[in-house]
Amino acid sequence: MKKAVIFDLDGVLIDSEPHYRNRRQHFFEEQGIKLTDEEQRLFIGSNPDDMFLHLFPDEKEKQLRLKQAYQEYGQQFKLNYREIIQPGLFETLKILQKRGLKLAVASSGSEVGIMTVLKELEIVNYFDTVVSGRWFDKSKPHPEIYLYTLSQLNLSAEECLVIEDSAHGITAAMEADIETLAIQDLRYGVDQSRATAKIEGLLEIPKHL
Repeated sequence: MKKAVIFDLDGVLIDSEPHYRNRRQHFFEEQGIKLTDEEQRLFIGSNPDDMFLHLFPDEKEKQLRLKQAYQEYGQQFKLNYREIIQPGLFETLKILQKRGLKLAVASSGSEVGIMTVLKELEIVNYFDTVVSGRWFDKSKPHPEIYLYTLSQLNLSAEECLVIEDSAHGITAAMEADIETLAIQDLRYGVDQSRATAKIEGLLEIPKHL
């Protein structure tokens, strides 16, 4: 019997990847760097630290400089999060809350970024805990973010269900021994093969509890 559902944010609660993909592409083009399709797939679900470490593994100063520039670049583009919510989001949260389940968000994004989305969508009060991958030395695909979330919920892995979309996120949750549903997204060729099961949308979650 599941007692909690843990959600990733980007690609799960909101369909933000098309925006982030375009932003990455344009930023790196301005820097004279062309990202491959494989790199674009790899960066889905990653945080900027991991992205720049992958691209420039032996150039710490360049990592820091470009990370700062990327953050400033991103501030130029404001998203209307209500325009990109996943179908069935509000109804799903209401159903899960009515069933008495604990709800959590565990995202690789910054705490400020996560809370901005939840507040703008007016859903922050649904969640018992919100966890940012920036709090840890290793974010997804390392399982630490999910192990920490379990401790905050005071529940075992067997009592929880994770909703993810990226290969990094699915790996992190499965390495924490938590059953994981992957929201299918055929646009970018993301490997979701490690997930316990795949679903087409949020409204399918109650059937797996």
